[in-house]
Parts: sequence; C-alpha cells; structure tokens
Amino acid sequence: MAAWEQTLDALVRDGASVTTALDVSRSVIGGYLFVVDKNGYVMGQSSYLEPPDGFHQAVAASGFAPARQEPAPRHRLAEGEVAAVAGQDPGDRDRLVAPLHHDHSLIGTLSMACPAEGPGAGTRDCLRVLAHAVEALCGRVLPSLTSVNIPRLRFFDLLLQGSRFDRIVAKGQLEELRIPPESWFKLILVDIDEGAEPAKASHIAMAFISEKRMRCRCFLHNGSLLVLQHAARGPELSHLATEKILSSHDLARFDVAFGVSDPFGDIASLRYAYHEARIALDLRKPVMAQRDVEQSPRRKSGAFFFHEAFPFYLVDPEPKDEGLMRFIFDVSFLPSLLEEDATKGTNDFRLLWTYLLNERNATKTAQALFVHRNTVLYRVERIQERFQIDLDDSNIREKLLLDYRMHFLSAQGSRPLVDLR
Repeated sequence: MAAWEQTLDALVRDGASVTTALDVSRSVIGGYLFVVDKNGYVMGQSSYLEPPDGFHQAVAASGFAPARQEPAPRHRLAEGEVAAVAGQDPGDRDRLVAPLHHDHSLIGTLSMACPAEGPGAGTRDCLRVLAHAVEALCGRVLPSLTSVNIPRLRFFDLLLQGSRFDRIVAKGQLEELRIPPESWFKLILVDIDEGAEPAKASHIAMAFISEKRMRCRCFLHNGSLLVLQHAARGPELSHLATEKILSSHDLARFDVAFGVSDPFGDIASLRYAYHEARIALDLRKPVMAQRDVEQSPRRKSGAFFFHEAFPFYLVDPEPKDEGLMRFIFDVSFLPSLLEEDATKGTNDFRLLWTYLLNERNATKTAQALFVHRNTVLYRVERIQERFQIDLDDSNIREKLLLDYRMHFLSAQGSRPLVDLR
C-alpha cells in the first residue's frame, strides 16, 4: 500500500496521464477502472484489464458513458465519499463510484467494476486514495482541456471510407455503442478544424452530449467533428427540432456553422449523409444570399440544412455521384402518406401534391378536389404536425415537389421509397 501511494505521488509530481495512474493501481484494486468528466467523456481507463461486462465494453468502445444514463445515487456525493451503483442491465456488474473535484467543483467521476463477491471496506479506502491522485492529474489538464476526449470510432471511420458491413455485423457494432439498431439517424458536421481548435471542438462535443433533447454520438473523422444523432422514427429527427437545438444558447454561443444531412434509416449510408452535410456547408454562401432575399427567420442561425443547398447542388454542372443521388431521393415521407391513405381511406397524398402545385392556394386546391377550403387547411396542418415540416420554407416545398416527381418517375410510382417516418 505504501509503495503504491508513493508511486501515485510520483505520477502526480511528474504530470503523468490518468490512464497511467489507473494501470499502476491494478495490483492493489484489481477491478476495471475508468474516469469520466462531468459530461461523460472518458479521460482514462484500464489498459491491461478486459472490460468485464457489456456496460464497460461499451465505454471502452465508444469513449464515453453519457452522464444522464448513469443511475445516480439518492444524494449528490461529497468530496471523499464513495458510493455503490447498481449495474444498468442484467449481467452488468455493480460499480463503486467516487466523485472528482477541482477547487471544490465537481469535474468528473472515478468508477470501478466491483468483483463478483462485492467490494470490501479496504477497496473503498483504496478508491478514495486513487481518486485523490486522479483529481490532481485532472486538475492539471482542465485549464487547457483538448479534444483528446473525443473518440475516433473505427466502425464509423470505415463506413465513411466506403467499407461495407454485413447487416448482422453492423447491428452488433451499433449495439456495442449502445445505439438501437432500428434507429434512424441524422449527421451534423461541425465547421471546426479540430487540429487548430482542439479545446473548442471538445467543448462543442460536450455541449451536444449534454443536450437533453437529443441522443447522439460525437466522434472525429479526418480532423472533423461529427455528431451522429439517433432516434426512433418521428419528430425528434425533424429539421424543425434540429434547428431549435442548434440555435439554442448552449450551441449558438460557439459561433460555428453546422452542416446537417437529411434523416436516413440505414447506418451503411453514413458516407452519403456526410456528403450531404459537407455540401450544406460548402454551399452556405448562396444559401445565405437566398435567406437574405427571403428575409428568412433562420438567416442568423448557424445551421445549414442539405435541403436548402440541394437546388444549388442540382444546378451545378459538375457530374453527380449516382449513389448519392439515389440516397437523396430514397428519403421521403410520401410513402407514409400513401400507406395512411390506404389504411384510413383519406387522400392526403393527392391533396398535398395539389396544394403545392397551386402554390399553397387553399381555395384552388379545394376546387380541384371538390372539398371545402377549411378541409384543405385542416389536412395540410395535420400533415405538417405529423411529419414536423414547415411548408413556409420554400426549400422544403421544392424538395417535396422533386420527391413527388421522383415517385411518379419510378415506374409510374411502383417502386417503393424508403419511409422517413
């Protein structure tokens, strides 16, 4: 014990890494250890011990343990206190956790996987000693925190490079990252050079992870910060919801631009979503010019959506990637309208098309469909609510008209499109 404590003191004096402090403690504590900051990013974890269960394997693979998913004790832990936390899923081990403080402010948590027979009083004392050393090591790096805490996820790297995975393998990879395989996704590209501004990139990533209105994974790819949002089908992935989050104070304060892809349902299409987000950023100048002319309420927002840039991308005479074009038009909620029409006996698919063709003139639409004008307004409003779209946005209307024409072009509407919702 005395030799171990002297070793920890030497590591603190030398400014060693948190991981080194955890590794030299394995002979004394013996359990798998990891340290997360208060936003859930892993600052260090055991190098020589295998993660003992699914929870710790996910932490090791993803580089973070979201704080909001941690089963918290009944009260906030005080400095020097150690508490037991039950495993999250069946088969997961219980853990001992110790809060980490710097200048009496909470900065993170030290966590240890408990042995099968449970921790003893001596183990708790050892964890307190280790926590004291880790606090000192973390305190050294906090003033110049860098994005070393943002993970590089090899699975996503390979997808972005064009690698293909068997669906069973892809499902297993998503499960390891604690992402439900049946999720739908949206990719956000942050316009920041991680190599030039590592601290800012780290803080932006932490802001996304802390955002309670979205579930996401942040990772680096070729120096770019990417945010993969995931959710079940529904309004959570709508552009209106994304706009609200990206324009909130927590993210707007960084004064950076965000390129946002359309939602997509197959993680294998990640590289096409990346192209969409990149196009949205690359074409932000003409998008901003259009916003200024339209006096768009989003003209001051840092969010640039692919559907805004898409018309400019189409008129660009450069050759188009066939796979990307197929991806762009395979995402539509029109099949949902057709399905609902068949199930409920409604005619919303035709109504929306007619409404758009008549430039949102409810009277002309009603005359064409032989219904009351109020019926048109009510049905259109319900469509906007269900699919979280804003038909006041000219870009949304333009994309919808193109989706309709692609549907008609696809063997007279016989080829099923991928359903957004």
